[in-house]
Amino acid sequence: MSRSIHLNSMLAEMREAAEELTQQARHRADEIVRVRAEGEDAERLTAQKRRAGDWGADWRTLQGRIDLNQTSAEDIYNGLDHSPEARAVRRAIGQGLAMTRAAMLARHEAEAAVDPFTRDIATIEVSGYDVALVYREELLCEIQSEIDRRG
Repeated sequence: MSRSIHLNSMLAEMREAAEELTQQARHRADEIVRVRAEGEDAERLTAQKRRAGDWGADWRTLQGRIDLNQTSAEDIYNGLDHSPEARAVRRAIGQGLAMTRAAMLARHEAEAAVDPFTRDIATIEVSGYDVALVYREELLCEIQSEIDRRG
């Protein structure tokens, strides 16, 4: 009889654990749905602003092409769209990155004047940023060369 009680107790614990896992899975699934919906809302809002010209004439044109499935934001950002508008957008992004880099460097230099240890960290941060930009540019050049070669 005590063996039966022990088995029933174990089964009850297992059911409780299974229910808890099920609730956790439901919670995670709900969270995934919520995050995806937020992302989709942000994408829709961005597309609306581009269509309205809030992001400039180049993005208005590009968004029209995105809507027609002639290009994608990923292709624009990654250099696979070679249209004049996409090139202009990438150039503007590059200028924004350069300004961000300069601002980061200026901030770190100002902090380094107060704390020499900060200067070393700034050098590492900015160097890593530079390496990533150089690598990206080299990769884009290789891709463009391959596209040109295949003609």
